[in-house]
Parts: sequence; C-alpha cells; structure tokens
Amino acid sequence: MQIYFLASMLLAASVLAAPVTVSKRQCNDPSTSAVQNAINTWNNDVNNVNAFLNSIPPVGTQDLVNAAQTALNFAKDEPNNLAVLASICELNSNAVPNYQGAVLSLQHLFPDIPARLQDIVSNPNDGGRVAGNVAAINRDRCCTVLPSIDTLFTTAAPDFGLSGQVPTAVQLPFACSSISC
Repeated sequence: MQIYFLASMLLAASVLAAPVTVSKRQCNDPSTSAVQNAINTWNNDVNNVNAFLNSIPPVGTQDLVNAAQTALNFAKDEPNNLAVLASICELNSNAVPNYQGAVLSLQHLFPDIPARLQDIVSNPNDGGRVAGNVAAINRDRCCTVLPSIDTLFTTAAPDFGLSGQVPTAVQLPFACSSISC
C-alpha cells in the first residue's frame, strides 16, 4: 500500500512539475483543388435549390414532388461542401470569427432546410404546408444561409489563391428581395 501511495505521489508531482504547453488542434487543411471543387459544387447546389424556390410548380402535382425532390438532393449535398470549407484550420478558428460564425450558423440551420423540402415531397397536396415550408426555407436562406456561404467563399477563395477562379457570392432566390431580415 505504501509503494502504491508513493508511486501515486511521484506521478502527481511529475505531472504538476511538467511545463504547461498549449497544443494546437490537429488540423490538415484541404487541398486547393478540394476547396475549389467545394465552392463550385456548393454554388451549383445553391443555384439548383434557387431554381425550385424561384419557380414552384402547382400544389398537388407530380411536378411539385419532382422539383422538390431535386432541390432536396442538392440541399443534402451542401453540408459536404461545408465540411471541406469548415476544415480550413486558419480560417475556422477564433482568429477569424466571422468565418467561424458562418460555419456554426450553417451547421445549425442545415438540417432544417432538407427537412422542410422532404416535408414538401411527402405532403405535396397540402397547400398551406407547402407555402409555410417555402416561406421558412426562403427566410433561413435569405437571412442566414446564403450570407454565411458568401462569407465562406469570400474568405476561403483568396486564402487558397482562387480569387477570380471561383464564385465569391451566391445568387439569391427572387424571394430575398421581399424578405426583411
């Protein structure tokens, strides 16, 4: 028992006496081509979701189901692109709070938009439900999602030498001109 106590005390003393070092989180930046692909793919995803929001087929039609399903497929891809841009060590840190804030906002909101699109696919005959989902999607995208994506694009593109090679602003759906954020 005394040996165990003595060993424990020596271990505790050595830990307390050791110099304190702050280690940076392990981080591996994505490649330039991965960032370029993420921005281009994400921009395409946004444009395809916008196409649905800008021209919603009539309630209760197969066209509505098909268009919402297509938008849903593109919306589900957006988190993959976020994962690439969120993995940029230098940018997604406390040193660049706007970038980090944009990443956190997107991570928080992304589950909602696919869920609302899925609800449209599942309930295409309920006009009130479709309209409510579209209004919520537009509000979230116009006020938070799309401005956050712009922040990521405008920050990541020059950091990886991609200025002029990738979009740094996404197009907004028509509804954004009438939404007050």
